[in-house]
Amino acid sequence: MVRERKCILCHIVYSSKKEMDEHMRSMLHHRELENLKGRDSNHECRVCGVTEVGLSAYAKHISSQLHKDNVDAQEREDDGKGEEEEEDYFDKELIQLIKQRKEQSRQDEPSNSSQEINSDDRRPQWRREDRIPYQDRESYSQPAWHHRGPPQRDWKWEKDGFNNSRKNNFPHSLRNNG
Repeated sequence: MVRERKCILCHIVYSSKKEMDEHMRSMLHHRELENLKGRDSNHECRVCGVTEVGLSAYAKHISSQLHKDNVDAQEREDDGKGEEEEEDYFDKELIQLIKQRKEQSRQDEPSNSSQEINSDDRRPQWRREDRIPYQDRESYSQPAWHHRGPPQRDWKWEKDGFNNSRKNNFPHSLRNNG
């Protein structure tokens, strides 16, 4: 019988211990941890037994060769063990934070639904320009940086004969031609 494992933080279900372990090391999971605990929180790598401060430091750690070697070694070790081994993925502090967030979202939910919403307010608020047919928009003046068509070609350097002066004037062109 295959036992499902669920990440209570990310709400993702996995069908094997290996998949769950990979998720627990993933940036997806650690981003959620950062959202829950706050910025520059501690990120523990259970494989290597190190704790990094901040998401970027953790990302650097999991991309290191030492970490990858340790993951390979742990996976080889786990292949010999049974799949049914129970593991605590979350400590009590983290479980408490997750419960608090869940409770907070439950409290926020009724207050949002109890507010009466006028049917007119449900319609998206469109900008005036979006309601005007596209052809009519042409009459609006465009910002200075918005070019309409090719730029004017009366630049001083073109008049002074710099237009095509590169041909055969450079030493490297001699090398390429002969």
